[in-house]
Amino acid sequence: MLGELFLAAARRAAGPGRIPEVQLDDEALSALVPEEPRTLPASLELGAELFAPSRQGLYDGDFRLVLGANPGSPLAGATFSRFAPVLGEDAARVRALIRRSHESTSESERAACVAYRPRVMRSANVATVPQWLPHRIPLGVGPAATDGTEDLNLADLAVRADLDGLRLVDLGTGRRVRPVSYSMLNPSSGHLPHTARFLLELGQEGLHWCVPWNWGAWSAAPAQPRVTLGRTVLAPARWLPDRGLRDAAEAAGRPWHGEVASWRQRWDVPRHIHLTRADNHIAVDLDDPLHLLVFQEELKRVKGLSVVERFDGARHGGRLAGPDGAHAAELVIPLLARPARKAPAPAPLSPAEVTPARRGAYAHVPGGEWLYAKLYVPEPFQARVLTRHLRHLTDPAVLAAAGADTWFVQRYADPEAHLRLRIHGKPAQLWPVLLPALRLWAEGLRDAGLADRLVLDTYDPEIERYGGSSVQAHAERVFDTDSAVVIRQLGLPTDDLADVPGRTALAALGTLAILTRLCAEDEALGLLGNGERRMPPYSSSGGLEFAFPGFWDEFLRLPVPRPGSGRRAPRQAPRPHAVPTETLI
Repeated sequence: MLGELFLAAARRAAGPGRIPEVQLDDEALSALVPEEPRTLPASLELGAELFAPSRQGLYDGDFRLVLGANPGSPLAGATFSRFAPVLGEDAARVRALIRRSHESTSESERAACVAYRPRVMRSANVATVPQWLPHRIPLGVGPAATDGTEDLNLADLAVRADLDGLRLVDLGTGRRVRPVSYSMLNPSSGHLPHTARFLLELGQEGLHWCVPWNWGAWSAAPAQPRVTLGRTVLAPARWLPDRGLRDAAEAAGRPWHGEVASWRQRWDVPRHIHLTRADNHIAVDLDDPLHLLVFQEELKRVKGLSVVERFDGARHGGRLAGPDGAHAAELVIPLLARPARKAPAPAPLSPAEVTPARRGAYAHVPGGEWLYAKLYVPEPFQARVLTRHLRHLTDPAVLAAAGADTWFVQRYADPEAHLRLRIHGKPAQLWPVLLPALRLWAEGLRDAGLADRLVLDTYDPEIERYGGSSVQAHAERVFDTDSAVVIRQLGLPTDDLADVPGRTALAALGTLAILTRLCAEDEALGLLGNGERRMPPYSSSGGLEFAFPGFWDEFLRLPVPRPGSGRRAPRQAPRPHAVPTETLI
């Protein structure tokens, strides 16, 4: 769609002195709307400049409203918050606007301002804003000075993870807390405390913001048309200096003025332009020799410099004119989300199981219910050890004698290649039986030149990765089954793989099969990130049944959702878990 608009504008502008323009209508807007619905913020601010030949011209509709390169702010009221001390009675209007902007949010969610001191004190004038909301998250600052403000302590908050992403929750009520800031301090500037930036990014999770117009793949074109909707300019015309112009700016003896004239003629660049990088602009008259020198220096100095049309030149009638001359008119327009239709408020998030974030909270040191051994095996020998030698240690009779019920193996490098073997069982049997067997097994591999050293280590399971401690045992049963699958795959003769596209494809099919047993097929493909809503040409279940018939019958006994035949299984999210925020700092 963007390419069609781009080329159509170029054809319409055929002729000297005419800037190509894309005039959007309802049909074009509908075509540009994303197919998937997006969650919009409760409010935002739109920055724009107003251009008109006169006050009367403005009343007569002879004006242009030009959106800025920086769309504004993600919260209505943020632009003026730091000016509240000089706004007088109008500060109350800003507060009312901000309070009203949060009326459209769900009753199971509440916004809270993050209060902090910037890391760089010269940013304090930008970071200092009033406490507009009833709730506040203080970070290294004193209690709120505003009456009726409740401080939310980090000890009472947790980070919750589920299939929709990360969010901040109140441990006492289970309600979502959305951290916000009415400061215009850029979070990526490095001036915010790390905890403040983390909380604010949590507050933006799942929301889609207003961004400047982007031509996508056409953004590298040397000349880009103006984009308008009625009298509003969504994106001014833009030109990118080409290599010839850049070379001329760098070359001392090359005629710079002549190169600029040729470039202007080639791409129909007007006289009055802005030299632009991000939201920084320098107004330039390309007929003025001194301005051409500024253009040359900026082109040499600034990487990513672009040229953007101006709307305050003679051609567009200048800025708003009055008895005292022309005036700039920069506007900040607050936009609030439309109130949703009256519907029952969603139930608050139930208080989640809390997963300690401190490392080692669930660690198993040697001598307990987990035996964790690392055997350093060069990578070329690992398949041989797994398929021919590991079975002597994991023989069902040996494991039964050791009281072991689960085992799994993982290939790893730290940076030396090794095998990580973990076996779970009753400590009273596990260590007296398996430790001598492990020693003899490792010595045999060392004598055969297949392995180096053996290390006993502490098993520290990644509880937070697999859904919390309540489902960790189920995850380890999956690891157990997966290890057996991998070893059987590695031991297949090459001839048995003739009907599938090699071992790599078989491993990919195995991954897909695991996902389709844990969730519906379309969700599985979405997790793989290919965006397709169809199965690949090689059926995962067919390939795995060929490799090891009936093996998945055992796997399917695991307590996980299974899709029905040809039908999507109901989505069953794993139980969410939360990490206290104070342990993340």
